[in-house]
Amino acid sequence: WGTTVQAKDKKIVIGAAASTFADKWLSFLHDGITKFGDEHDDVKIMMTDGRDDPGIQLGQVETLLTQGVDAMMIVPVDISTIGPMINSSKEAGVPIVVVNRLPEPEFVEQIDVYCGSESIQAGIMQAEWVAEALQPDGGKIAIITGMPGHEAAMMRTEGNKQIFAKYENIEIVAETTARWQ
Repeated sequence: WGTTVQAKDKKIVIGAAASTFADKWLSFLHDGITKFGDEHDDVKIMMTDGRDDPGIQLGQVETLLTQGVDAMMIVPVDISTIGPMINSSKEAGVPIVVVNRLPEPEFVEQIDVYCGSESIQAGIMQAEWVAEALQPDGGKIAIITGMPGHEAAMMRTEGNKQIFAKYENIEIVAETTARWQ
């Protein structure tokens, strides 16, 4: 695909459909994508901000596809709504990279690349650090999660709880969402 595009002597156009750039981590991703585009004369990047709305993001992906992108990077607002974006990209013959939010197994098989962490393991690592820092006395913990229903928020929290359950001197006293803010 890269060779074919380069042989046509045109820029590779990458659609980058983010869930939101209001999130601090995603703002770093935005900056990295922008820098990559600036450093490569043979690449054009078209970025969109889904404003944490799956309907807006789906419309943006459809628009990027009609504008003729050569590849699509998606940071899904909600993994349960990624199916139509994958279907549209596949119908257009556009390779798909999903970043940071692991889709359901049925969709993982349809994407070309997933770039992100294994969320339960990330939660385990977070909680191990906190549990170690609280020893030997233990303590009370509040878990502040990301977006409700979001794979990373749910699985990282699950990983946290697996570790904290091993400590009699650590108590989870609250769990609430901050919606990645």
